[in-house]
Amino acid sequence: MIQPPPIDWDALADKAALMSDNAIHYALLDIQKTLPYADALDREDGGDRGGRYRDEASVYHAERKNR
Repeated sequence: MIQPPPIDWDALADKAALMSDNAIHYALLDIQKTLPYADALDREDGGDRGGRYRDEASVYHAERKNR
């Protein structure tokens, strides 16, 4: 499996800062719905999709908390 590049935390935080409250809400819902499938694929091939989604969600949660 090809590994994706490392997460650019600053770019992700900048993106979250520009998102509306609704956009963050629905991005988090999408992540929540996607996680079971990402985790299943990770168990099959040893990937880290689920972890990356969780990392992204943590940035959105932090942005929502800081507002």
